[in-house]
Amino acid sequence: MKQTLKLVVVLSVISLLFSSYATKYSTELIPIMRGIYIEYIDQKGNTVLKNNYLKGSLFREGLALVQADNKQKTWGYIDTKGQYVIPPTYVNASVFSEGIAWGTREDSRPIALNQSGEELFTMDIAEVVGNYTNGLAKFAVYNDEGLLRWGFVDKKGEVVVQPIYEQVKSFNEGLAPVKDQEKGWGYIDTNGDFVIEPQYYFAKMFRYGVAVVYHSIDSVAVIDKEGKVLLTDNFVDLHVDGDFYMFEQGNKFGWLDRDGAVVIPAIYQEIHPFSIRDLALVRLDNLFGYINKKGEMIIEPRYTNAYMFLGDIAPVTQDGYTGFIGKKGNYVIPPAKIEVPFDIATQTYLLDTHFRMVFSEYINIGEILNRMRLEKLEGITPQMTYEEIFALLDKSSQYYENSSSQLLINKKTVSVDVSYSFSTIGRLIDSTTLASKPTGLKYDIYLTGNMNKRIDLLEEELLLKLTNFVKTATDSYESDQMRLSIQKEYGLLSLEITYK
Repeated sequence: MKQTLKLVVVLSVISLLFSSYATKYSTELIPIMRGIYIEYIDQKGNTVLKNNYLKGSLFREGLALVQADNKQKTWGYIDTKGQYVIPPTYVNASVFSEGIAWGTREDSRPIALNQSGEELFTMDIAEVVGNYTNGLAKFAVYNDEGLLRWGFVDKKGEVVVQPIYEQVKSFNEGLAPVKDQEKGWGYIDTNGDFVIEPQYYFAKMFRYGVAVVYHSIDSVAVIDKEGKVLLTDNFVDLHVDGDFYMFEQGNKFGWLDRDGAVVIPAIYQEIHPFSIRDLALVRLDNLFGYINKKGEMIIEPRYTNAYMFLGDIAPVTQDGYTGFIGKKGNYVIPPAKIEVPFDIATQTYLLDTHFRMVFSEYINIGEILNRMRLEKLEGITPQMTYEEIFALLDKSSQYYENSSSQLLINKKTVSVDVSYSFSTIGRLIDSTTLASKPTGLKYDIYLTGNMNKRIDLLEEELLLKLTNFVKTATDSYESDQMRLSIQKEYGLLSLEITYK
């Protein structure tokens, strides 16, 4: 009777959403963190570069991305001598891939840079961009419905594939998986033409000439670049690892060959790909060790945490202290208070760099005002009643104890959102009608994410609209009948109208 294998990918959901073929990195110099700063060591564990870097990446294409310890905590690029080739002037940035990286300044869209620091072009329409692979970079915009849609741009900044897809992955081996909203996942070439028509529930990138696709959540197959099925079974999931496939059986993990035969039995609690390395990280009995491609345990499981080998050394943690070991398990750097940077962790767990995506920093302050009806403040006059102000602001004249709504600026659901509440301040009783009505109105505007630093800009725009009021010595704006004041804290701007 044929044995049924249940297969599951080891990578996290994040990798499914954003993973791309990892940009090649150098292991000659490796970032580690001692104290609050990053330093770079060589393969013998010697410190080679040491400066006030708050964060740092592995070296790619001769440069490493580092965050400077300045007031703005900006990013720049250093060479292997520790010299800045591109000064730290960017709020966010990616590593280099195919000669291009992305950076953003405050209130800017993503900017393409070459290795000399020359700014090639700005992606004026993009909310997010990814690294270049096969000459194209994925990017996303928000459509009129506020939904994120993806396309691809070339190295001249020209859109090659229009942003029409619900999801995409980066190009690899000439093809990219893209998701059509109606038909599902398929594969396009670098001209944007479908090579394998959209038909799948989910699809992974091509690696080593094959790709894993899903006909349903529990029906997985391996296909070639013509869409021909090479391997199928009652699989739950599958991950390509060079000449192997990683699989799960009975909640334990192992490897298959390309024909689906077991090469390394499923005995491990956790496994990580061999990829281009000769040793793979595994977890057995809650401890990490390393095996070779024959399944032989080369370094016994003894570590509470561990990472991939970077050349001939790997960071491991034991008893709360982290050091670096060689391929025989000997310590190159003894355990100490060392932290492993994000870039090494994501290369281990996601097979990709931590610095692969850059989000737009551009914020349209005018959109905040328009979406919140605050542009109508220009119409408020000192003689208005609260009912007239309610009507002007498109609010019901009925008394509200508290009404609020959520607002997304530039439709940024990930990195930016703005919320505001509109409420009455108190009550008074009209002696004629005995009706309850407010004594004033108040806007509380909350800016979160990378919007909180825009409070000053928002205040400036609001002040320009208060032309019908006279500013007093207490920084409020008054008339004979009402007082309008603005207060601000970090991430909060309050606009209050009270009746005297």
